[in-house]
Amino acid sequence: MARLVCSTVEPETLQPDIVQDGRVRLLVHWDAVQKEITDDMGTRTEWEYQEQVLWVPLPASEYIEPGEYRPVLSAAGRAYLAANEEEILAWAQAGMTEATEAPGLRRRTQELEDAIVELSLLLAGGGM
Repeated sequence: MARLVCSTVEPETLQPDIVQDGRVRLLVHWDAVQKEITDDMGTRTEWEYQEQVLWVPLPASEYIEPGEYRPVLSAAGRAYLAANEEEILAWAQAGMTEATEAPGLRRRTQELEDAIVELSLLLAGGGM
C-alpha cells in the first residue's frame, strides 16, 4: 500500500534502490506537491507525495553492472525503466509490491501473437 511521504528533496518518479537477484527495488513516486513550510526554524520547501515500493524483474543481464559494493543498474537498465515508466507507475498506483512480469514484456508478446495471426490470415487468403 502506498504511503504519504514528506521530504525536502523533489522526488523522481522512479528511484532505483536495490538491485538483487535480477530484480530492482524501486521507490515509485506520484502526486508530488511542493509546499512552503514555516515554523520556528524559518521557511523551507518540502515535497509531499505518494510512495510505493515495487520489485521489478529485469529481463536482460546487461541492465545490471557491478557496483563498488553491490550490483547497480547500468545506463541500459535505467533507459529500460524510463521506457516502461508508465506501466511501472500504473502497477505501483494499483498497490502492487512485486511485478509478476518484466515491464513491456506482455505488450511485446501480444504484438508478436497479433502479427502471427495477421500473417496467417494473409497467407491463408493469398493461397486461394
